[in-house]
Amino acid sequence: MPQDIGTEGPVTKVNIGRLTNSIFVFTLLLLFTKIRIPAFGDMIEGVSPHVFGLLQLPDILSFLTAYMIIGMIWILAFHVFHMVARIDRTYLYLHIAVLMLLIMIPVWCHYTVVFPGKSFFSVLFHCIMLLLGLFLFFEWVHITRTPAVMRPGVFSWQMDCITLKMIFLPVTAVAGIILAACDLPYTQYIYYITMVAFALTSLFSWRNLKASGASCRINDGTVKETECSNHSPDSICKGIVPQDMFEIMMNGVFAFIMTLIIRNNIPLPKLSGSDDLTLLMEYMGDGVLGDLVTFVFLFIIFAIFYILFFEMLRYIRALDRYFVYASFIFVLALIFMPLTSLLYAISDMPVPYGILFHANILISGLIMIILWKHASGSGRLIYPATGAARVNSISLRLYLFPLTAVVGLIIDSQVSSFGLIPDTILYLIPCIAFFLFSRKD
Repeated sequence: MPQDIGTEGPVTKVNIGRLTNSIFVFTLLLLFTKIRIPAFGDMIEGVSPHVFGLLQLPDILSFLTAYMIIGMIWILAFHVFHMVARIDRTYLYLHIAVLMLLIMIPVWCHYTVVFPGKSFFSVLFHCIMLLLGLFLFFEWVHITRTPAVMRPGVFSWQMDCITLKMIFLPVTAVAGIILAACDLPYTQYIYYITMVAFALTSLFSWRNLKASGASCRINDGTVKETECSNHSPDSICKGIVPQDMFEIMMNGVFAFIMTLIIRNNIPLPKLSGSDDLTLLMEYMGDGVLGDLVTFVFLFIIFAIFYILFFEMLRYIRALDRYFVYASFIFVLALIFMPLTSLLYAISDMPVPYGILFHANILISGLIMIILWKHASGSGRLIYPATGAARVNSISLRLYLFPLTAVVGLIIDSQVSSFGLIPDTILYLIPCIAFFLFSRKD
């Protein structure tokens, strides 16, 4: 029997973290399935990509809102998880209740879009958010009042900051219930105010902490924390969420997006009475071969993005709030890439969908550049032993896709040159350059 089996609780902290990340990722999958992709039936009915996109706008806005809520809850839940040393049964039951309510968010958020004039569905959505906020609050109260669960080294300023954040969600949900009961539309967007309040609370908490004398600096090749004038040494160098749990979540997101390509780009064959060879020829004759090329092309791009992102994380020892927030924006850009690629393939005009895929690649690449510049330019985040050559090597490869996307925008933004260079050929250049530059490391 392992020696630490008695101190771990009924379920290990690692397994609870894995379960939580899995449910968050699959909830994102449920969210995105509400956004339709162009189908062959849409082409038969003469629906243009422009009209198709406008029809999907309400679902996209619903997805963005629910994504923001789920991302905010993930950050809050794992900020609390970072303060936990072991899992007891009370925390376990409350956390499972939080996960159960989390799964309901995509369904009820979608109902508010499908039935915009029915306040009943909006009220139910806010009731779920209220219950979720209350369970999170009770979970945090239990942790703060149970020394055996709380990780040593958590100080009063951290507890006060998290407690204040825990209040925002239930208060917003109550306000949403009142507004929805008054038949006001679009009350689900009130949670953007909660997101702003979260960010401002973290910002002011960090500024007050630095004003009191706290810092996290590199001294003699090691990361050291200074003491505050009003507090004991603070754990400000450890990041706001556990890095291993963040990596598990990002692995799940990349896996979800990579499998989403096959759903978007390769249609399933229809039932036919033909023999096997004839059925295969008919299936390939419907343009599936081109779809397979697009699938391989997108998969390689995602694989390179994955390598670059986790190569950055390899040299990062802690995650601050800015890195985590920007990473969720990066994930959002990645999720839309299979859809924008498909719209580019079926579009015959440069604006808006002809350039949307290039803009998507550009935004994703720029966010990764910002992430690495923030991490490598701050002595608090990267390992002290990370050399300048390594930083420059990663930076060089990060610029490959954004620069290619700029070229694509220039070419495809004009009607005369739209589609002059197929995207599979254009983005083959940064893929080859990435391989060659990586070999020099």
